Amino acid sequence: RIERVRSLGGRPVIVETVVLPEAMFPGLGDGEIPNNLYALYATRYGITVARAQEKLKAIALSPADAAALAVEPGHPALLIDRRALSLDGTTAEWRVSRCLTDGYHYLSDLK
Repeated sequence: RIERVRSLGGRPVIVETVVLPEAMFPGLGDGEIPNNLYALYATRYGITVARAQEKLKAIALSPADAAALAVEPGHPALLIDRRALSLDGTTAEWRVSRCLTDGYHYLSDLK
């Protein structure tokens, strides 16, 4: 499990929870985790993410997520629930992102 806050222009805008099967990614937590996880999966583990399925929903941020993003609890956000699939269709990753959208747009171009 990876918990992280991602920033744009120095402003925290995304809180992410990434859940990975330990059997597919042994020792992942032993080193530094880069920003580009899919490149890490491919280079270190030989696992290519071929596609992803996403569900999007408008939410109000929890107190913990709001604190991580420096906004008030209940601030509107976009919840992105993503399941990333490897070439053979196995779920390689489950990622839940809570994103601020004021001043930003969400673009998904997963090929």
